[in-house]
Amino acid sequence: MTSIIFTHSIAGHNMEYLHHIYDICRFKLSQKYVFVVPIEFEDIKSKMVWPAADNVTFDFISETEKATYANSSVLLQSFHLCKILNHRIRKYDANRVFAITLMTLLPFAPFIIRSGVTIDGIIYKIYLHLWKSTSAVKKIEYVIQYVFLSYSRIFKKIYILNDSASVGTLNRLYRTSKFQFLPDPYIPMSSDKLTDIRAEYNLSEGHRLFIHIGAMSVRKGTIAILDSLKYLTNEEKSKYVFLFAGKVLPDVYDEFYERVRLLLQTGCNIIVKDEFCSYEYFSSLCNACDCILIPYFETAQSSGIIGYAAQFERPVIASKYGLLGKLVRKYHLGLTTDCTSRNLTNLYQRIENWNGQGAARKYCIDNSLQAFQETIGAII
Repeated sequence: MTSIIFTHSIAGHNMEYLHHIYDICRFKLSQKYVFVVPIEFEDIKSKMVWPAADNVTFDFISETEKATYANSSVLLQSFHLCKILNHRIRKYDANRVFAITLMTLLPFAPFIIRSGVTIDGIIYKIYLHLWKSTSAVKKIEYVIQYVFLSYSRIFKKIYILNDSASVGTLNRLYRTSKFQFLPDPYIPMSSDKLTDIRAEYNLSEGHRLFIHIGAMSVRKGTIAILDSLKYLTNEEKSKYVFLFAGKVLPDVYDEFYERVRLLLQTGCNIIVKDEFCSYEYFSSLCNACDCILIPYFETAQSSGIIGYAAQFERPVIASKYGLLGKLVRKYHLGLTTDCTSRNLTNLYQRIENWNGQGAARKYCIDNSLQAFQETIGAII
């Protein structure tokens, strides 16, 4: 029996989850797995350790195939991704698929994917958190999507990331038991793998280090953070250091670097590491920092960054809205706000007096890597 692990992207959580699932699959020697992933996986796989596994094969989505769905509408993307996936299903005579980004296969999966195949997968953005602020047309779209998920036989287990309350609500609304809770795992990191970031960047005890990590984009609030630095006092400019680590995405690339250039001229302390970063580097940053900035504008989903925050007991500054705001408040992970640039500036001083150390440990208990792998491992 052959199962396919499928994703069209290796950005953000996708690469981490691929690695977690790979570690499940390599021990199931009686099963065969094919990881269907974008070709650029080859460029960054060295950032992680991938022990040899005779029962796992990688099949790469080519640049030609990627061009069919990149920058496409939701419908066109779904159509082409389902065709790419169905081609691999036939090629390997697979009967099960685990989709790391399940929603990208809607609405065409029930019509394109070969009969007899079942699909499990993960949902990140939970529309229930958007319901009050969304248009009537978008509400209808959400309901149609979830009707497909609930009543189409092709979909078997649908994992809702880090939102147990929504699991119960969705199962009641759609009269099903398909929706299941999935922890958003943090990566335990031993101290011997950490580097001294403060020494590396020559930061004194008097410096306050604020970090923004992961992919840089509009929806991550990257530009809002840069704009907030315009309102710093001269004393704050000398005291605060802002470190941006992760790939700067095309939607903000020019704007990002132009703002950084201008802010450096005004005396702001800014460090940029524009590349795909390892777990170890992110962990070292979190261990060294005073605050993690996650002023995301898309808040209807969890974020792996709060796992880093909880593990190293460092506070976050986050949006007060949606699932993300709810998780930060529930686990006492930091401060939440309406993430305007002015509001962010005002919280930089307040975060110095944050005293939530200890309370965040429960987040690590509830979102362990073991719990994630046991949940996924039960069905793949």
